[in-house]
Parts: sequence; structure tokens; C-alpha cells
Amino acid sequence: MRLVLLLIPVVLAIYCLNINDAGAVSTSELTTYDTKYEWSIKEAILMIFRDYFCESTVVVNLVTSLDELETKFATDQLITDLIKGFEGNFSIIIETVEEIMENWRRMKEFCVFFVDSYKSFELIFKKMSNDIFSFTGYYVIAYMNPESIHESEIQKIFEKFWTKGIVNAVFLCPVNHDIHIHTNFPYTQHYCEEVHQILWNIYRANVGLLYPNRSIFPDKLSNFYGCEFHVATYENPPFMTTIKDNNNNLVTWGFDGILLWALEESLNFKTKVIYVHKQSWKNHTKEYLTLKALMMVMNENANFSIGFLVTTVRRNFYMTSSYSYYTTNLVWAIPSGEKMTPFQMFTKPFQKAIWGLVMMTMGISVLVIRIVRRRSRKIRNFVFGYKVKYPVLNMFNILFGGSMPRLPRRNFARFLLALFILYAIVIRNAYQGALFHFMRMEDQPREIKNIKDMMDRNFTLYTLDAIRVYLQPFEYIYNNTIPLAVHQFADFWQNLSVGNNIAILTSEDHVAYWNKIGFPNSYYPEKHGRSKGSG
Repeated sequence: MRLVLLLIPVVLAIYCLNINDAGAVSTSELTTYDTKYEWSIKEAILMIFRDYFCESTVVVNLVTSLDELETKFATDQLITDLIKGFEGNFSIIIETVEEIMENWRRMKEFCVFFVDSYKSFELIFKKMSNDIFSFTGYYVIAYMNPESIHESEIQKIFEKFWTKGIVNAVFLCPVNHDIHIHTNFPYTQHYCEEVHQILWNIYRANVGLLYPNRSIFPDKLSNFYGCEFHVATYENPPFMTTIKDNNNNLVTWGFDGILLWALEESLNFKTKVIYVHKQSWKNHTKEYLTLKALMMVMNENANFSIGFLVTTVRRNFYMTSSYSYYTTNLVWAIPSGEKMTPFQMFTKPFQKAIWGLVMMTMGISVLVIRIVRRRSRKIRNFVFGYKVKYPVLNMFNILFGGSMPRLPRRNFARFLLALFILYAIVIRNAYQGALFHFMRMEDQPREIKNIKDMMDRNFTLYTLDAIRVYLQPFEYIYNNTIPLAVHQFADFWQNLSVGNNIAILTSEDHVAYWNKIGFPNSYYPEKHGRSKGSG
């Protein structure tokens, strides 16, 4: 019995030895890997944290996708040293490729990917959707298995990034205790929209960057070196329209057309403008993302689009790199009223309440005069003045700007006369100024107070289909508003007739433009709605 107990430790030792011989990695081998590569790449990542991430973000995401046990051990130790060695003011979130939190509230914008093969990188890339990762962010790929890397795989990694429009990405690869930093420039003097990975810089231990004047994340989109871009747009004055130049060539005009000129000059590129014409709207549906111009960008048939593109949640989801550069108010525009008759022009300067006060003042004045005339001569002279015989006629004469043939001598009568003259001057000047304004108008202004007033008068409501989404919180108005396509919108303005019970929800700029085009034959009063962004 004792002999059996003594043999058990020997058998276990032989069994463990066989496992180790079968291919398990010993602790000494892992430590050898760690000391060979980890220190240099740790210092390079800390340099990027300190010089590029620290002032730009409050969260950095570390994502690991590793296949080999060696690199998993080394990466765990590396991440531990990174956390210990960095004294910054941002948080570090560590997760594996299987644990990428799709419902994380903050989009991943500053990321470090730890990979050990092209296959492990692809696992991360498959989860890089625009609702989790910001494609305008900054990405560092730390390759933890330098002995197996090939130039072609580095090229493939940058090609993958370019398919999502990601340009701020660098590849870190340890080579002989140095860290080679690779990147790519999609636009140069020699090519346009191509991916050519290059060795951009080298980080050396105890030295730093061998080319300190080269930024790890250089500005790659400030100069396009005369490359040609396809711009998808459509006619929508006053934002985008076309005119002929001195050489009889069509050129862009309007707010966005002029902006396009400025972009061409400042960023050094050429444009080929692709106009989405009316016939492109024959198959228009809600699933069409409302604009073919945006679909052309998503399908890579155009580089970008510019124009009056209303900001919506759906567009922001698909066009994450878009930028809203202009904000305008949305207003309800209505046609002018019927033609004004001469009598309406005569009565329009004052509202009914003002006319009522004027008539009441004149009636009280006549009544007081009739009462005073029944009193003694002494009282009449005290109120009207000495030998003033026709006070009623004098009152109307003063009201219409005439003069009195005989002025009163007593102070009280003069005081009453001065008060009435002052009243007449104010009323007469206010009336004449407003009358001059209304005599210049041919159409009667519509007295519409709010949207409820329009609904009570059975107005038909229209708007652009993209703007209509802003009415969704107001279910009744939303259901009673008819959407219009862009090509229908311009024609609809021109077909409005005076006096129609029609209202259009549009921008203040559209109203100002069509008032300028139609003046003096047409004018569209506006009722303010909600303020929304566009660009």
C-alpha cells in the first residue's frame, strides 16, 4: 500500500511533462515574448495617449481580438501596464471582440485594436457599424504578432478602413524593438481615392519618434491635389440653382452653389456636378430615403451631396459624416387675400377697436358741445371762447387739419383747444401713414393668427416630404398635411393663386426668394412655425 502512494506523484509528474512536450506554452516562453515586444509598443501607445488622445476625448476604447495564447498573455500584461503607466484624465474601456457593447450610449471614436492576425482584425471590422463606431474617429491597430505580419495584410487592413471612409488610422508593428507606424494617404499628387500603405514613422525606445515633425494623425483631407469629385445635387432655389457664365457654360449658383465654389478653392479639388432631374422622381417612395442625391452618395456613385437637405434622424443614421452648416426657421406661407376695394383701403389703416374709440371720442365731444350751448353766455364764452359761434364745425375743421377763424382769448378755452389739436395731430398722422402703406398694396392681407385658425377655415396644408417629419408630434396636423416632392415644390409656388385657402410649411429663405421673384405681382405672408436646422 505504501508503494502505491509513493508512485502517484511520479506518475503525475510524468503526465505533466508529456503535456508540456505536446505543445503547451511554458511561463518562461510567455515571459520571453513579453519582454521582447511589450515595452516598446507600450511606450508608443502611451505617447499617442499623451500627445493625441488626452486633449480630445474623455473615453478611449481598447478592443482585443486575439487567437494565440502567447499574444493573449502579452496583451493582458500590456494593457495592465498601460493603465498603470498613464496619468491622464480620460476613462479606458476594455472589451473583447465578443463583448463589444452594441447598446453603449457613447459611440466609439478613439480606439486601440489589439490583434495578432488579419483574421482577428476582420472579426472587429465586421462589428464596425456606424451606430457603434464613429467613422470620423481615430483608430490605432496594435499588431501583437510581428513575426507573422505581411505587407499585403497591412494593405488589406487600410483598404477595409477606406471602404467605410475612415482615414485617421495607424498600424503599429514591432520590428527589432522599434515600432513601425504605418498609415495611408488617399489623396496625393500622384493618385486620387487610392489606398497605398506606407511606413510613416518609427518609434524607438529612449529616443521617441525618428521624424518628430510628422504627426501620427496628419491632416489628410485639407488638400485634394486637384482630384475630381462627383457632386450629386438638385435644383432648389435659392439654395442651389444654375446660371450661365460669360462662356455660356452652366455653373452652380445660390447659397450652396457659392459655398461649393469656396470649397473647391480652399480644398483644391475639381467638381463634376450631377443634377437629379425631375424624371428621377417617377419611382419616388418613402423607402427612397427621400432624395436620390443621397442614395447616389450611399451607393458610391457620387462623392458628396450639397443642397437644402433637412436634418432628420434617419438621414443622420445613414450619413454620419454629414455636417449641418446653416439653420433657418420653418414658417407657414399663405397666399395673399382678395383684391382690396377703395373703401377697404380707406378703412384698413385702423382696426375696428380704433375706429370705435375715434367715433366715441367725437360723439362725446358733440354731446358736451350741445350741453354747453344750452348754458348761459358767460359759461359758453368760458368754454368755447369769446364770440365763437360754430364749435362743432370748428371741431371737425381742426380734426381734418383746418384752422379756426377766431381763436379763444380765455386760458381755459385755449387749453381745451390745445388738447384737441394735439389729439387730432396724433390721430391724423397715424391714419395717413397707415393709409399710404395700404394704398401701395393691391391684395388684402390675410388675418390668420395661428395653425388652429387655418384649420378652422379649412385650409389645405402642404409641405416638403422631408420637412413633414417635424409635424409627427402633432398628429392631427401631420395627417392633414400633403407631402410634396422637390420638383413639385417649385411648380407649386408658381401655381398659387390669390385668395386660395392653401398654406405651405417651408423655410423663411424660400418665402423671401419667391416674394422677390414674384414682386409686385405676388406676395406670400408667413406665419412662424418651428425652428429647425438644414444644410
